[in-house]
Amino acid sequence: MTAADPRYLPSRPPVDLGLARLHADMVCARSVVDSARRGTKPPLGLSRMAEADLLECLETFASALAERRLPVPRGLRDELRLRRLLAAERR
Repeated sequence: MTAADPRYLPSRPPVDLGLARLHADMVCARSVVDSARRGTKPPLGLSRMAEADLLECLETFASALAERRLPVPRGLRDELRLRRLLAAERR
């Protein structure tokens, strides 16, 4: 079949559902951290737990990209570096 053939359907890369789920988890964790920050004075424990969860999601997503030999976007890499440093300071 060719592109001129009406039955021709261009192939699309398969969706990696595992990676999509990890990305959704990361977005959700980011949202929780943002919500905790917006409060007038969020409980310290909640804020730290949310930030720890976000760091874990970022680490997992970056690892999943690396396992699939996909590049880690610069913004994600920078955020990961920053959050690792902040987490180390809090220990």
